[in-house]
Amino acid sequence: MSETSVVVVGAGVAGLSAANELAQAGAPVCVLEARQRVGGRIFTINDSVGKPIELGAEFIHGKAPELWQIIQSARLPVHEVTERHRALCGNDSRLTDMEGFWSGFERIMEKVDPHQCDQPFATFLSRLSDIPPDWKRWANDFVEGFDAAHTERISIQALAREEDYSNRIEGDQSFRIATGYSQIVEWLARQLELKKVQVHCGMKVENIRWRGGSVFVHARESGGRIRTFQASRAIITLPLGVLKAGDVQFEPEVMEKKQAIQGLEMGHVVKMNLQFRSRFWPERDFGFIHASDEWFPTWWSHEENGLLTGWAGGPKAERMEGMDQEQIVYYALKAVAGIFQVPITKVTNALGRVWFHDWSADPFSRGAYSYIPAGMMEAQQHFSWPVEETLFFAGEAATLDGQLGTVHGAIASGKRAAHEVLQSMTRAHR
Repeated sequence: MSETSVVVVGAGVAGLSAANELAQAGAPVCVLEARQRVGGRIFTINDSVGKPIELGAEFIHGKAPELWQIIQSARLPVHEVTERHRALCGNDSRLTDMEGFWSGFERIMEKVDPHQCDQPFATFLSRLSDIPPDWKRWANDFVEGFDAAHTERISIQALAREEDYSNRIEGDQSFRIATGYSQIVEWLARQLELKKVQVHCGMKVENIRWRGGSVFVHARESGGRIRTFQASRAIITLPLGVLKAGDVQFEPEVMEKKQAIQGLEMGHVVKMNLQFRSRFWPERDFGFIHASDEWFPTWWSHEENGLLTGWAGGPKAERMEGMDQEQIVYYALKAVAGIFQVPITKVTNALGRVWFHDWSADPFSRGAYSYIPAGMMEAQQHFSWPVEETLFFAGEAATLDGQLGTVHGAIASGKRAAHEVLQSMTRAHR
């Protein structure tokens, strides 16, 4: 049995950030991770010439200080992403600039009354009589794709809170890390190594037994052996999808926490990276194209390496559940052919490599990221709160500032949980 003051369950950016805060304060801590790598839903691989391919998180949304502090400390090269968005419209497949849509979406969200009862976004949108039909369709598609949500379920109050926070961090600007998002993970992991913090990979937590001031975490090693880690406190940073599936048992069970977890939703995303041997699209960096009728309705380009990335979120991603990769690639190629009006045989013949990761089928994530259904704002708060100063919760689903589903939200939640742990330790020693 291994003993420490705090066990952090999960080595995504929330867990790594929490462990760094604790180690910086001198608290003994160890981290357990089921995968054979750290980073969670940040997953960067490299193509044959060393260019990063993002299978998970890709964009930095706005200028959240939690994330930019790491970028600056690690001196990572960052470049801004064009915000040119076009939509495929009409029977003649014309690409129409969505100029003014984002200010229009902001105008839609300004109509949300924070004092009124919560309702699903689709219901709210249908009742707006002064919004053009095209903008309504684009707004529905945007929420469905960006939030990976069913618009007839997602909370309008949660979306309004998200929009408010996004405005405060200049969320209308997006950036990429030129050397790959995993550089954030590697910097956090390097800081833990310098602080002599142990990170155990291949350690799948199955059971957490606890009582006030004491935790026993039982984890299965990749070889099958069970190891037990004892601590006075634990920070749980597991994805909502894993907690909803009941893959980790809590003894005793915390009913309020269980109800909150089951009340929230895990959104689904299918992301496809296609690298072509020759470019058949007219502009090397065309920005973003939205094609509502396609299985992959959103595409963006990269300045180098002939790469196109396709994105399907929410219901469009869910309908691909159970398909094999060959079927999914076909729908991606069909979408590309339709958008650029090129024969699918030409697109297929130009295809070089495919990179794809099914996060919903991944047993260590079981989905892409979380969202709050209408009427469940309190459930999200209850999920984030500590239990008897013993169990603490972090991760993108546990952020309290409206930035669910984001890397900076996960980092902020990890820091917040670490500070809660340190405050509880101070109180215990008085």
